[in-house]
Amino acid sequence: MIRILLLSSVFTYVYSANLIMMQAIWRHGDRAPGDLPYPKDRYNETYWPRGWDQLTNKGIWQAVELGIWLRQRYGATVLPVFNKNKVFILSSDSERAIETAQGVSAGLFPPVDDRVWESSYLRYWQPTPIQTAYGTIDALLRPTKVDCPAYDLANEQEESPIAAQINNEYGQMFKWLQNTTGMESIDFWNINDLYDIQRELDHNMPQPSWLNQVFNGTTIMDHIRELKRITRNQEFNSPTKAKFRGGYLVNEFLKNMEDFKANKTEKNAMMYSSVNLFENIRNAKF
Repeated sequence: MIRILLLSSVFTYVYSANLIMMQAIWRHGDRAPGDLPYPKDRYNETYWPRGWDQLTNKGIWQAVELGIWLRQRYGATVLPVFNKNKVFILSSDSERAIETAQGVSAGLFPPVDDRVWESSYLRYWQPTPIQTAYGTIDALLRPTKVDCPAYDLANEQEESPIAAQINNEYGQMFKWLQNTTGMESIDFWNINDLYDIQRELDHNMPQPSWLNQVFNGTTIMDHIRELKRITRNQEFNSPTKAKFRGGYLVNEFLKNMEDFKANKTEKNAMMYSSVNLFENIRNAKF
């Protein structure tokens, strides 16, 4: 399910509360795996019509539904119609993030009144501009792709003992999975590759029985889910690392509000389409 990861609203108080500004950031919708989860997996790229790593039809509709929800919630205040002077939409250069932004825009800004430009099958859609920093270092919306020695040092110091613990605790299971999946090796550093099996499950693709085998009281698939959570959280599990990954975003939101309050900008609806940012800011303390 697509989620709004962070939503800020600014109200002005006189005799009643009036919404004057909204900021939102979301993660892309449902997508295909980036590749085969493991060599012996039967579901190659032909099972994913839009290709590896791309939004699925389900993911596109999730984006449109999010746009509809935003329109229902804010359409009477800050988002009645698209206005280039008031609305700003920025996406990371990830294709699935850009397409998600397009889907959200389609649900959020359907053409009405004199905005209706076509009366047949495109009557509920109008183009809206999506900004993106294509090919640049994107510390704002794709910080995990930014080279940061200070982050790498902090992460290595915390990650090494956890990796050693996981490899020791799950060593027997990893060896068994290695033989079962056809992977050359499995450890803390690549166990997440198998998590793309979850995407197949989400699309009702039948799976081999070995996923339901039990290791230490838990099924293999549940172990894969838990290891995904552990390894992913490890990237952002301290205030220091969260600042490195999410600090730019928090600063952006604060600056937007300050600029609007100081009448430096008319923009009162700022929206961002990203890949993975929730973990970046959840543990940050500023």
